[in-house]
Formats: sequence, C-alpha cells, structure tokens
Amino acid sequence: VSDGTHRIIVSIYCLSVYKWGGRSKDIPGLSTNTSLYNGYDNTESIIAAVTSSDGYFTASPYSAAAVAKNNPFPSGEIGFLGSSAEWGIVAKYAELVESLITAVNGDALTKTGSLIYWTSTGGSSNTVAYTYHMYRSSTDNSLQTGIGSSARSDSKHIRVFRNF
Repeated sequence: VSDGTHRIIVSIYCLSVYKWGGRSKDIPGLSTNTSLYNGYDNTESIIAAVTSSDGYFTASPYSAAAVAKNNPFPSGEIGFLGSSAEWGIVAKYAELVESLITAVNGDALTKTGSLIYWTSTGGSSNTVAYTYHMYRSSTDNSLQTGIGSSARSDSKHIRVFRNF
C-alpha cells in the first residue's frame, strides 16, 4: 500500500489478540503523534523498554510490538507494529487491500462488527495506546475506520507491517 510517499506491506495474516504491554511504563522515544509514519521506530522503542511483565502481559515477549517483530513475513523480512498514520494509509485503500488479501486466502482485514488493531503509537498516558478500528457496518456494509485508544492491558488484534 502506498500514498505516493510512504510504502507499506501489510501481512495477509491477522495475529491473535494480545495486550499492548508496558502498562504504567514510560517508554523513551515512543511517539504519541498520530500523524507520524514511524511504526518501525516505535516498535523498536517499545521492545527496548518493555522487557518484563507488567502484570497483564505476563509471558515473553511482553509486548504487542515484540509479537509483531517475532512474526516475520514469508520472505524472512522482519516487520513491525504499524503506527496510527500507517494504518490510515491502509484504511484509505482498504477495499483494494482487502480484495488482494482474500484473493490469496489471507485473513480478512475487516469484518462486520468491531475489529480493533493495536498501533505502535503511544497514548495520552503511560497506561493507554492508540488503536485502529476497521469494520463493516451491520446496517449498510459500509467500511468504518478510525483511530481510538485503549488501556495497554486490553487485548486487541495485531497485523504486522513492513516498509518497502
């Protein structure tokens, strides 16, 4: 997916639900700006800072970012947890992305009802992080997208991104 400047490859697989990790932990270098295309840098900052249980994400690798990085693409390329802005690019072209993903038997990008993905963008405090909503309206099947936020201790979906 590309907006002409930023180019992202989106995994065809949706990983299970995980907690974001690092609840109540300040993460040096983590951006809270939802308009930055910095998923890779955010992922690296999260992994460097969140190295143990926060009482919610109790097993290694301790963060959604590390789960994303530990699930390489079939090519062997390492991915990252996309930022809010990177998810915005995916949302802009969601109809096309969805058709390509389903054409190769990948996991649907959207569904009827709420499908919420973690982003790597930090939230307004060290207990929350931004999420991205992508779902089909149950009344008219229109695509609904947008940025939200959730407690880092909540469980949300992960889809791995990488730059190209």
